[in-house]
Amino acid sequence: MDKVLISVAGPDRAGVVYSVAEAVYELKCNFVDMSQTNVVEQVSSMMIMDKASHVTKARFEDNIPES
Repeated sequence: MDKVLISVAGPDRAGVVYSVAEAVYELKCNFVDMSQTNVVEQVSSMMIMDKASHVTKARFEDNIPES
């Protein structure tokens, strides 16, 4: 499996991690590691995923929500 780094930054809200996790699950990928920091209603997160070789980078990017 290939590794993919996803970074998330912006206003903190309920469901930020869930949105990414749902997209990753639908692609049959897996979280390997994650770091998250919240500061004054802002969130910053880096997530490393195992990406199956049949999932293209474009498909992966299209599935991850922007907000």
